[in-house]
Amino acid sequence: MSRPLYKQPNESRMFAINFSANLESGETINAINSVTVTGAGLTVGSQSITSDGKKVQFRVSDGTAGESYQITVVATTTQSNILEGDGILVVKQI
Repeated sequence: MSRPLYKQPNESRMFAINFSANLESGETINAINSVTVTGAGLTVGSQSITSDGKKVQFRVSDGTAGESYQITVVATTTQSNILEGDGILVVKQI
């Protein structure tokens, strides 16, 4: 897991999980199986695969100031591998 990401409670922002370290040469992501959040109050909206096929991006909004949320992305690749990527998002009022 990488360093936490931050957003303010009223922001609606795009974030991404990068799978490039887990992809073989020529392999790309071709399906998003799920984007889930551990914890209440954070909303996950639109989701897409980036044009290079190496990242899953998603929009998050809401959230409670002072709370940390684990976001888990599960994706399938062109070689039928199922990959899971996790990140921590901290909601902080600045």
